[in-house]
Amino acid sequence: MASEKSIYIVVENGESYPEAYSSYELASGLVKNRYKEYLECGFKEKSIVDVKESANGTTDLYIHDGIYIKIYRLPLRNKLD
Repeated sequence: MASEKSIYIVVENGESYPEAYSSYELASGLVKNRYKEYLECGFKEKSIVDVKESANGTTDLYIHDGIYIKIYRLPLRNKLD
């Protein structure tokens, strides 16, 4: 989505995952894979996971009660401005 180079950070209930990702597709795919069993057990209709990347840089996903996920797009800088 973004023309500048970016990294993507996944935050679940205020705790960030230990890695950064090079694309939104990788970050959201990791979330879907992590909760694959839950989503396949018939709870997908209550979840919000098939979401396009938000233009504002923060995309919200919802798995189920108590699991809220944000994917943040952060620009990479090559120099100090």
